[in-house]
Amino acid sequence: MISPGSSAVSSLSPIPMSSTPADGLASHAAPRCWHLLCQVIDNFGDAGVMWRLARQLRNEYGCTVRFFIDQPEIMQQLAPAWFQLPSPCAHLRAPTSASTPASGAEQGDPAITASATAAETAAANAPPCPDGSLTIHPLHDSPALIEGADVIVCGFQVRLPPAARAALKTRSIRPVPVAAQPASTQPAPPHRAPAHPAPARTASAHPAPQVDASNPEMHDGKGSALPPLLLQLEYLSAEDWVEAGHGLPSLQPDGLVEYFFNPGFTARTGGLLRERDLLAQRDAFLADPGNRLHWLARHGVQHAPDELLVSVLCYASAPLLPPLKAWLTDMPPSDGPSGTNGPCRRLHLLIPGASTQPWLQPLHALAAAHPAHVKITPLPFLPQPEFDRLLWSCDLNLVRGEDSWLRALWAGKPWLWQAYPQTETTHLDKLEAFLQRCTRWLGIGDNPTRQTAFERWQQAMHAWNGAPEALLTAILPWLHDLHEATTLAQRISDIGAREAPDLAARLVAFARNHHI
Repeated sequence: MISPGSSAVSSLSPIPMSSTPADGLASHAAPRCWHLLCQVIDNFGDAGVMWRLARQLRNEYGCTVRFFIDQPEIMQQLAPAWFQLPSPCAHLRAPTSASTPASGAEQGDPAITASATAAETAAANAPPCPDGSLTIHPLHDSPALIEGADVIVCGFQVRLPPAARAALKTRSIRPVPVAAQPASTQPAPPHRAPAHPAPARTASAHPAPQVDASNPEMHDGKGSALPPLLLQLEYLSAEDWVEAGHGLPSLQPDGLVEYFFNPGFTARTGGLLRERDLLAQRDAFLADPGNRLHWLARHGVQHAPDELLVSVLCYASAPLLPPLKAWLTDMPPSDGPSGTNGPCRRLHLLIPGASTQPWLQPLHALAAAHPAHVKITPLPFLPQPEFDRLLWSCDLNLVRGEDSWLRALWAGKPWLWQAYPQTETTHLDKLEAFLQRCTRWLGIGDNPTRQTAFERWQQAMHAWNGAPEALLTAILPWLHDLHEATTLAQRISDIGAREAPDLAARLVAFARNHHI
């Protein structure tokens, strides 16, 4: 069992979570039970996406969520506050000891502010947590994976293990939809192959439960008599196959029916992960410049007003060093004191999870050689709510993969996304599909200023992702006008929130519509 403050992993005993649904969803209705099964590959992105989903299902829909993960110990980095609870039903508390910075607070629940004191005050007034409303379990091939589940979400091409699949067949048989085919009818997405050696993927799954207050007699709080709805949650993409395959059933050789649930950027997809109050939290944070200064100071960031603050989260293949060297000579001077001894505005790079990005070590030599122009501040691995505030605090965000990509989009600050590198460069197809989606969103053909800003961003994205014939120096023109770059990022964020539905809401609706 993993208990608060412990790192050992030895059984399926749960790690209880705390707090109450953020939106005050009717607590009298027994929530449906979701199982989320997660496997860590070479980075924390998959776990990050699934953990955000787990929190949102519980906080906004009152679901009971069991989070199964093959490396539960990494949750001490993603959600450290949960491991510091003195009892299974402790109130949510922001850590206050000298050895545990306030940044460790899990702030996905109510009354989130930039102040640790405010978080503690809100927690002190909160009622005890519902016992077992959000728990973490080691992922093993066991019938326990499906016990009590109403919905199982197998994330990112992970398969439900054999013993768990066999256990499903002992429960009542769910009717097979007429449209279900013996094999997948969804256009196959490009295989996600690591660009550098990574641990081999083994069979695993992501289950998830849900709420249906309209039919309480079907659920006694311990799971439905029917076998759970089995969903395959795919990777996020703007490619055409996403709409074509979303929601399709597939009859498997063992008789189980699985449904494809495809995240995406249109109303005909599964949508994008976005908490109900995320954009309101962002706007409130940005409305008061003191929030930014407080956050930076609380994390030990000594920031001069005229610096360009940049967060850096990238893969080892990111071509960061050449643009930085070009920056030293090609950018206009700063108006503030940090640029008085050289030709350009000083770049201040914030590196979250610095110990997990060893490929950025060469940057320290560059900073040491040009201290007036480049500064580096390593940061620890930040819990998810703190990572959001990092993005909101920076002038420019360099992000990667899926989880940080989407959070940068919602941050509304200038950003470059590095798609997960693939051996056959299929990641460039994914990048191009997203840029084409943005083109349709923006409709900027009749605005020369916006057209120029978008084209520069496009060229910078191509260069950042190693597209053939793309010049790394294309990154610099995009930064020449940060005002236009910021306006562009804000418009993409606002339009995305309008055009793409919320993924958690879509999941809940999908389960309800399929008789859960």
